[in-house]
Amino acid sequence: MSFFRTAFVTRVVVTSALVAGSVAAAYAHVVSQPNTAVAGASFTAGFLVAHGCDGSPTIALRIKLPEGVTAAKPLPKDGWTVTEVAGEIAWRGGSIDAHKHETFGVSLKLPDTPGKTLYFLAIQECQQGSASWIEVPAAGQTAKDLKYPAPFVTLTPLP
Repeated sequence: MSFFRTAFVTRVVVTSALVAGSVAAAYAHVVSQPNTAVAGASFTAGFLVAHGCDGSPTIALRIKLPEGVTAAKPLPKDGWTVTEVAGEIAWRGGSIDAHKHETFGVSLKLPDTPGKTLYFLAIQECQQGSASWIEVPAAGQTAKDLKYPAPFVTLTPLP
């Protein structure tokens, strides 16, 4: 990938994450920021945990990488331990107050399939309980139609 394309993609990711952060926290639970990216690009996704489980603090987040995603590398997070096993990334050992939100980052290489939506199944573990953000919309549905929608990234063509 050329330096120009890399710089452009990075700028789009950072700008989109800043804009999406406050909006995503208002309506969702675990979401990808941003939720669109250029197909075939290197990309950094931020998985925003918007709240705890029924008032209980979040103590772990597990993300299952979708097929076609390669070169995934979790970004370190102070106070958390990161593990990678069989296409799953997990952060453990920290704690997020039930009424606060935080983002967990992953750098990855996206498949070159514009128009495709990638779903990152997520399990949020709390001191008491858990939430499985693993629902994928059926034909005719959107993520807003689901109670526990999986975080997603829709792939776009190169602008």
